Amino acid sequence: MTKHKHTGIPRARTVCTKEPALGYYVIFTDTEATETCYFRGLRDSLNTDGKREITIKVFDNIKTEKLVNNCLEKISENPQFAVPWIVFDRDKVPAFDAIIADAKVHDIHVGWSNPCFEVWLYGYFGTLNGVEDSVQCCRQFGEKFKKVTHNEYVKSKKTIWAAYSLW
Repeated sequence: MTKHKHTGIPRARTVCTKEPALGYYVIFTDTEATETCYFRGLRDSLNTDGKREITIKVFDNIKTEKLVNNCLEKISENPQFAVPWIVFDRDKVPAFDAIIADAKVHDIHVGWSNPCFEVWLYGYFGTLNGVEDSVQCCRQFGEKFKKVTHNEYVKSKKTIWAAYSLW
């Protein structure tokens, strides 16, 4: 509480905040490489007007089985409205269905890729056919990435998003 400068009567402090028109998103992922680089690159690629319209925060390198709990802890620390997401690979996660069910109970959105995040990235180039595991998926994506961009694909490259903005 602050005091009114003329009367000395306490008054509530008001804080003007504007919720971004396109939303405020918090994304929790179990990697520190591909997903993290992609979402941070997406956020950083927005122009000034875009950054006023949408906010994206990325929390990374969280153990897959702790994604939901970590998400709940972080969003409870900040009372600002945010749309929480957890993003992870199907790959070989033993408690995959339980993690999704737990997230739904707590109104946390879930994004997953099967078998790996490179499936999402491949969407920029067309259709990825017949992948059975993450090793095969990454290899095929790397080949396509090199063919299209003339660059090697590196999962942990911080500028991965920039490669997609070239088309």
